[in-house]
Amino acid sequence: MEEELNRSDDIARRARELAARAEALANHAHEAGEVDDELRKLEAELAALDEEQERLDRELGDFVHPPEEAEPIRDPEQGFTLRLGNLGDRIADIVNVALNAVGKFGAVDVIERVIDVGEALPITVDSFAGSITVMTGDYGRVQVVAERHALDERDLENITVDTNKADDGVHVTAHTASHHRSRQWVQLTITVPPGTPTRLRTRGGSVRVDGTGAAVEARTAGGSIRITGTNGPAELETAGGSIRAESHGGPVKAVTAGGSIRLDGGLTAVDATTIGGSIRLAGAYGPVSAVTKGGTVEVVGRLAGACLLETAAGSIRVTLDSSANVEVDAKGDSVHTDFDLVGGQGHKSGVIGDGSEGKVVARTVAGSVSIKRA
Repeated sequence: MEEELNRSDDIARRARELAARAEALANHAHEAGEVDDELRKLEAELAALDEEQERLDRELGDFVHPPEEAEPIRDPEQGFTLRLGNLGDRIADIVNVALNAVGKFGAVDVIERVIDVGEALPITVDSFAGSITVMTGDYGRVQVVAERHALDERDLENITVDTNKADDGVHVTAHTASHHRSRQWVQLTITVPPGTPTRLRTRGGSVRVDGTGAAVEARTAGGSIRITGTNGPAELETAGGSIRAESHGGPVKAVTAGGSIRLDGGLTAVDATTIGGSIRLAGAYGPVSAVTKGGTVEVVGRLAGACLLETAAGSIRVTLDSSANVEVDAKGDSVHTDFDLVGGQGHKSGVIGDGSEGKVVARTVAGSVSIKRA
């Protein structure tokens, strides 16, 4: 058992090293032709790690890898950037798989807590490691289900899950007294009343919030973040993994060091940043900042205010509401539009509508820009 743990820790360490190299590669994505060989090396090393992890899985049981969300390559100029974004997602997956391998052969138990609340109070969750899932349930109560994982029964007792209700809301804290944190984790599933604002943090693991209809703040040191059916400000940040927001109403700030970003709903303002991955926004109705160092940027909506769409290596596609009133300044290898903009092949600018609602700046170092009417 100790040998399997050491192998799992080694896989996670090597995957983190790959992530650091991928980030450095993304910082020089505009030199795509020169660094393509390095990207192939990274992909080959990641494939070897995948095979090693699969061998460990077969020896230990029936673990199933998280689904891979590989994107099809639409045209040759995007091949490098899409591979880079997919690499970021896969590195995040393999780190989480390796770190969570302990759950297959260690000690496991489940504890539950119920907190009565008169109304939907804000909930704050802070976990030392493991996934956090928040879903909606009945009014008047918060239920916490904590599945604890550790090397053995003695180490399991080092993990504590505290819950309390205070004037500022409900607090859930999972922590451990053990020095072997990479070999322990807690899977938290929390059911809250509709309309509950959430503030969630884990030092390793995925975060999911479903149907709360309220504001969300989610941070993880490694893992994907997905929110669905939420409303109000959303702040989403991961050190490695994809970010998804579906049917969200309100402003969104999304930051990932390696992975794609997908947001849709009624997005009143967006600030989205990724080092290696594409960005897709649907339903943007306000100011938008979408910046990636290696990936495609796609935006659909009625933009307003100060908007910046930027990628070092990749294409930019904008579909504007026909009633938009913005200035446009677009620059890339080539610029295509069905609006009445002026300029040459690689730079076009002008006014759409009366231009009174803001300005859209689109910049790509290596790729095309397309601005179309919805």
